[in-house]
Amino acid sequence: MSEDKSYYLPAKKIQKAMHISSGSFAVVTGQLKNGTLVAEEWIHCRETFQNHNMEEILFSHAAGASEDIAAFVNAFEEKMGHKKISFFASTNWNRVTWI
Repeated sequence: MSEDKSYYLPAKKIQKAMHISSGSFAVVTGQLKNGTLVAEEWIHCRETFQNHNMEEILFSHAAGASEDIAAFVNAFEEKMGHKKISFFASTNWNRVTWI
């Protein structure tokens, strides 16, 4: 029996930024003509970041953890009785997940 991973979307391309520490967040602020997503500011402090628009964000983490993060949040949302609130995608940078 295969696990439903409808919350995990196809990979997205992001414009890479220099020196992003693990655990940082960024709001997607635009898209280039070729479809590459752009984030202008990366913030490491969750308390500071929480006041930003959270419609489309990027999260930095340990390399290769994108699917694990998506599965964890999906399991939490299901446990709380929510139906597919959050969607995730890996990016061209294996240390950043699109949410």
